[in-house]
Amino acid sequence: MDETMFPDPPTLKPFLDEKREEGKKQRTIEIAKAMLKEELPLETVMKVTGLNEKELDEIKCMQLKKHAHDDQ
Repeated sequence: MDETMFPDPPTLKPFLDEKREEGKKQRTIEIAKAMLKEELPLETVMKVTGLNEKELDEIKCMQLKKHAHDDQ
């Protein structure tokens, strides 16, 4: 019987790893939003989430835009 060698099938691991990281980042952003909403100090939010000040500023800006849009 002839055993033909086939290449290893492509793996989904890189795709799944990427999606898992995206999910972790999204959850971190949700936690940061909740902490900012509770008016916790930026230093605390940065320490807990691992986000930097620029990232938190972007989140705050998005929240302000959303809030302004909701008020219209």
